[in-house]
Amino acid sequence: MLRNPLEAVKWYRLAADQGFAVAQTNLALLYGLGIGVPQDTAEMAKLLQAAAQAGEPRAQAQLGRMYLDGEGVRQDAAEAVKWFRNAAAQDNEGAQFLLAALLQRGIGAPRDFEAAVAWYRRAANQGNRLAMLELAKAYELGLGIPANPAQAKSWRELAQKKADPQAQKKDDAASSQRADPRRSRP
Repeated sequence: MLRNPLEAVKWYRLAADQGFAVAQTNLALLYGLGIGVPQDTAEMAKLLQAAAQAGEPRAQAQLGRMYLDGEGVRQDAAEAVKWFRNAAAQDNEGAQFLLAALLQRGIGAPRDFEAAVAWYRRAANQGNRLAMLELAKAYELGLGIPANPAQAKSWRELAQKKADPQAQKKDDAASSQRADPRRSRP
């Protein structure tokens, strides 16, 4: 099937007008990129606001980003934290990472190293490489948690494997061979 942005906009608009939050989010992203419609960050923000209020985590995370950057809305770090927190609670790992970074620096909310570490950990456990590196730094420096060089090294190594797809493939292959007793060992 060929891609047809104008047709996509038509169908997303029909669904968005009926209150479907995912359609509102997808249409908002098209407005943000100017695909099938003129680029319009104000319309993007309006659609994301409706979807975010309906509880759609991608919309909440994107709206948080818009408030953080002041794109299509007035810049408001506290509002960004609010939306990142909502999306992060629904396991949006990008929102978890950004919320942690804001809490660590005291932007939009009081500085809270312990909460930042908790959000970095959740994002890292979902595979966010930058969160792994921030967690390693927190363990190394004792920011929000007791210093633990072994944990710092472990998180740094995980992040390095994430950056090197070949190393990850070798680990995956080795673990799958060990998990299946019928296969020979490497």
